[in-house]
Amino acid sequence: MASVYSNAYVTIGATASSHSSQGIFRSRTGPAESKFEVSVPVPNMTHVDACYETEQRTVRFIQCSTLNHLYQLPLFERGWTLQETLLSRRMIHFTPSEIVWHCFRRVSMESDLGPSTRYNFNLPMDISSPEGIAHSWSKWIENYSRRRLTVQSDKMAALTGLVKFTQAINNDDPLFGLWKRDLMPGLLWERNYKVRGQPRIEGFPTWSWMSMQTPINYHSNFRKYEKCECELIESRVTWCGEPYSSAVLIADLLLKAKILEGTITSGKGWDFNLHTYCEGETVAYGVYGSFDIEISLGEIYCILICASPDNARGRYNHLLVCSLVDSELNVYSRLGYGRIQVKEQSPDPFKNVELQNFILR
Repeated sequence: MASVYSNAYVTIGATASSHSSQGIFRSRTGPAESKFEVSVPVPNMTHVDACYETEQRTVRFIQCSTLNHLYQLPLFERGWTLQETLLSRRMIHFTPSEIVWHCFRRVSMESDLGPSTRYNFNLPMDISSPEGIAHSWSKWIENYSRRRLTVQSDKMAALTGLVKFTQAINNDDPLFGLWKRDLMPGLLWERNYKVRGQPRIEGFPTWSWMSMQTPINYHSNFRKYEKCECELIESRVTWCGEPYSSAVLIADLLLKAKILEGTITSGKGWDFNLHTYCEGETVAYGVYGSFDIEISLGEIYCILICASPDNARGRYNHLLVCSLVDSELNVYSRLGYGRIQVKEQSPDPFKNVELQNFILR
């Protein structure tokens, strides 16, 4: 898949068609426009002396299309077409009103009044540095999580071409939509707060966004954490057959980090409250974040993953909120994401917590 689209001279998209029977051509509606009459002064050339007369003229205002109009069309709603769009060096989109040119450098539309260069913020293609690749990948995944798949179990297969393309550039190991070297910031995705939590997709580990049926978000400061507080010791992934296209038998992360036990309650001004034992007393912390699925309030475990830089307002500890599923093997499953603001006057809940090895499944 990756080689087909990346080696094509140009890809033609039936961007406005919901399925194959609708074809590529259609009656064009044209760009939206408005007309009205205005009075304009016109020189009267029949007189020796310069003079002007008033004439009625029709003025037309044409509404230029935007990238939002393009991204609302059916092609950009389907999961399989993300990698086709990104891997194609050049693409021509046939839309209801115009033809759109799309390449790595620009997006140009017929309704543009002159030469234009529109940077594609929704689907950036910055592969010039590790930071650029990480930022681009996070934006691709956010976009991908908002697209439709007829078969939810295709979530890995529909991204395989883009995974192989990225792997050839960053020389890293993929882990269910995350990357081994960037695993810690990669774990800090969260469910879009506008969408209610839904049951997970079977066959994917809870630590991967691929287990979600809802859109996910990464924070804009992706990769800009002061330091990672969690260490990957080993990743254990076993497939039934061909990697990335067959069922998963094992998908465990063996990690080393600080784990804090506590209880959660509804928050006021926060998304929820974390109550935990700190420096000899029970302390309540306001937590920003969300749960991946609908859960009952009660006992949880917070795993410290990263810390953001200190500033005048303190710093943020970025956490995975988890449940303990096997106390003997110390196995946890993810419930959600949260971040706690630690100020000078408030104790750090993780300060005296010991590091431990555990399995995230």
